[in-house]
Amino acid sequence: MQNLDPDSLFNIFEQGDEEVYDEHGMTDVLGNPYVLMGMVLRGVENYKLLEIIVQKRYPDEWKTQKDNVKHKYYTKLYAYLERIDINDNKQQYKISNAYDLEETAYGLGRLLYHFEDVEDYMKCATIKKYIDILYDASAEVLELPKI
Repeated sequence: MQNLDPDSLFNIFEQGDEEVYDEHGMTDVLGNPYVLMGMVLRGVENYKLLEIIVQKRYPDEWKTQKDNVKHKYYTKLYAYLERIDINDNKQQYKISNAYDLEETAYGLGRLLYHFEDVEDYMKCATIKKYIDILYDASAEVLELPKI
């Protein structure tokens, strides 16, 4: 059995969505907040699944490496969030209306909890802004009409 290498464990994701878009001549969509948020949310889901698989296959090694692997992977996902202009109202609208509220809150919450655990509060503050925008936009949609 091969040893677990935390640096190469997620090499499949190192290529990332960016290279796939580039390969197909679609690099212009990498500035789209909808695409960037999708990469974050899909990444959180993928990490959760891969964590289960690796934990079963390499239980002893995983115990010692999981924190490092998770931090490296979540930091890469966070970099996608940083590319979204959070102050652009049009982008806020796209993000808040394009994805399911619960799915988005869950994915962003996972990122938030991780960066709280490692005490990287600058990242926490940024992620919290996205969560606030998400809920603020949802509240506007859910407001009852004035009678």
